[in-house]
Amino acid sequence: MHSTPNAFTVEVMTSRRTDTALDDANRLEAHAAESAACRERVRWRSRRGLLELELLLLPFVRMQLASLDDEMLAGFAQLLERDDWDIFEWLQERAMPPADLAGIVVHVRQFLAQSPS
Repeated sequence: MHSTPNAFTVEVMTSRRTDTALDDANRLEAHAAESAACRERVRWRSRRGLLELELLLLPFVRMQLASLDDEMLAGFAQLLERDDWDIFEWLQERAMPPADLAGIVVHVRQFLAQSPS
C-alpha cells in the first residue's frame, strides 16, 4: 500500500535536499578558494632565479594560469618544483621532460610557439 507523505515527511525531505545543496555549494566554494590560493602560490613560484626562464614562464602564467584545469595546474606546480635549468632545457626542447611532466611542458611550449616574440 502506498501512503501519501505527511507534512513532516515532506519537510524532512525538503530539508535534506536543501542541506545537500548547501553541502555542494560549500564544497564548491571551498574548492574555489583552495584553487585560488594554489594559483597564487603558482604565480609566485613562477618568479625564477634564471631570467631567461622567467621570461618564458611569466607570460604563460599571466595569460593561461586562470584557465588551467586542476590537473594541469597540479602539473604546472610540480614543474615549478624542478631545477630552473631543467625546466629551461625542457621548454627549449633541448631535453625530454619526465613522463609525469610531459603534458604541461607541451602545453607551455604550445603557448610559447603561438605567442608573439
